[in-house]
Amino acid sequence: CSFFGPVSLTLRPHDLIALTGPTGSGKTSMLAAIAGQIDPASGELTPLDPARIAWAAQRPLLLPGSLADNIALARPDADRAEIAQVAARVGLTSMLAARPEGLDLPIDHQGAGLSGGERRRIGLARAILSERPVLLCDEPTADLDAESAADIISLLVALSAERAILVATHDHRLT
Repeated sequence: CSFFGPVSLTLRPHDLIALTGPTGSGKTSMLAAIAGQIDPASGELTPLDPARIAWAAQRPLLLPGSLADNIALARPDADRAEIAQVAARVGLTSMLAARPEGLDLPIDHQGAGLSGGERRRIGLARAILSERPVLLCDEPTADLDAESAADIISLLVALSAERAILVATHDHRLT
């Protein structure tokens, strides 16, 4: 993992912290190191229990199945109402209304037919549904129009009342 530093960070419950910097400065690498996915090249990192971390990736993993299946990957016991509620919270309502399959929309591993913003929202919905106390978000407002991005920012602010959130972003509104 490589990023400009030195960096000192303490993440506490109810924090909403934005990691900012130019492209290639290591924001995503820092999130990956915190999540235990990679080791830092130097320095110290106090690891968090991976079971306490939810990751809303820049390019979330999608598996063949329905939209509901993909949102529920982090919590397979979630019922349909919980999945629909979290889909609405991340702003997927208009996309669902425009497609007759709704939550049963078939998705392939590439997310064919979905925009980058829709893919990110699916990943964010999955991370929120997991109910883990630490949420790592990688560019959650990228590929969104200004109004949708503002809605995601408001959601992250609201979520910080119940968990710690660390966001890697270029969006100045999160700083």
